[in-house]
Amino acid sequence: MRGWAAKRPAAGARTLRSQSGEVAGPVVRGLEAPGAHPSGGAGSLREVRNTGSLGLFGHGGVVGVSNATGLRGACIAVNRFLRTRFPDGTWTSIAVFFNPHMVHRDIQNMPGHSNHALALGEYTGGRVWIEDDEGDSTAWLEDKKGGRELRGRWLDMHDKPVSFDARRYHKVEPHEGSMWALAAYVPQAYARATEQHRQALREAGFPLLGVKKREGAATERDDAKQTANRDAKKRSELASKDATNEQNSN
Repeated sequence: MRGWAAKRPAAGARTLRSQSGEVAGPVVRGLEAPGAHPSGGAGSLREVRNTGSLGLFGHGGVVGVSNATGLRGACIAVNRFLRTRFPDGTWTSIAVFFNPHMVHRDIQNMPGHSNHALALGEYTGGRVWIEDDEGDSTAWLEDKKGGRELRGRWLDMHDKPVSFDARRYHKVEPHEGSMWALAAYVPQAYARATEQHRQALREAGFPLLGVKKREGAATERDDAKQTANRDAKKRSELASKDATNEQNSN
């Protein structure tokens, strides 16, 4: 995930502090500071503006710990806050978003590890839509072949913990007001993390116990193949459905 040093509204930072018990405000201020962002991070999240990240990142073969993690006290406080909401969760990285919205999936996340997310702030709307083959809601995904319909479900994450597979498509519905979203996750780059990286993460309060170091190349190829097969199956089902509808109309 590429970082941006865009300014956030001061009121938004105050709202975040008030709703999280003065926990996350210092990180927000730190992420606004020049040079507080890493140069890389978590897959398609780089498309979202006004973000920062804490903890481990991986980009272009480079693995490291973001500069913002150096805000040690604030980082520990945010991890402590998230651990009260996700007591059984494990993660190495935290993404911070201001007013997220677009459909995306995080294919660089470690398979087998959930995203743990919640949103804070004074806003209306802003539920999260998560791809689910058995879901009762749909979303349209634009792609190189013109686009396709996805099935999913809506969940309320307004100061409510939500865990899901972020390697599947998800988005935030339109909302009014200021939303700060926190997403704790494990990138595939963790498979290449050194003991020095892990020690830095532990000292910053990241709950590493239970994080699996999956061996990269073969696993990533298998996961990519499974994702491609699933997408191909959906396109085939959609084409078959269109053909059936056309025959019925004739």
